[in-house]
Amino acid sequence: MSRILDVYFHEIFAGKLTQDLSGNLSFQYDEGYTSLKVAPAISVSMPLRQEAFEGSSVKAFFSGLLPDDIARHRLALYLGLSEKNPFALLEVIGGECAGALSFYPERQTPPKVKSTDIEILDDQKLQKILDLLKRRPLMAGTDGLRLSLAGAQDKLAVGLVDGQIALVRGATPTTYYSHWQTGDSQAA
Repeated sequence: MSRILDVYFHEIFAGKLTQDLSGNLSFQYDEGYTSLKVAPAISVSMPLRQEAFEGSSVKAFFSGLLPDDIARHRLALYLGLSEKNPFALLEVIGGECAGALSFYPERQTPPKVKSTDIEILDDQKLQKILDLLKRRPLMAGTDGLRLSLAGAQDKLAVGLVDGQIALVRGATPTTYYSHWQTGDSQAA
């Protein structure tokens, strides 16, 4: 049986990432998404179309959303997953990815942004979290934090709220983002 993740671009359902029994990945845009006049492609390697994308380009793109090398190895080890299975890693930590993509189990909608999902970090709390990152890559396993940041270094996405660094959970955006569907821009 295939495994499926719903892919969202910001808060808009964009399509489905599927892993078949052999571990092969495919991505197909949702028909409703492709019918939006201003919907961007999630990647230049996967322009808007109705046919599914398959093969190495799909795996390469979705793997590229994950941490690289040592950080990926440590994360996979911590989660008890294969570092060579981007689908499994995105399934666990894909709530927020580089490029405004998020991944949720099929038919599970992203959580709504809540003010309680923001924790302002003073210097002491920030230092404690930075120390914890050495043992828990990307804060994996922390309730509400589902982060996937590409690159080789240990990272943690945070928000800036009234000039203060904040740890954010759920659907709360971590960085500056633009709502392309309305043209409004906001900062977290």
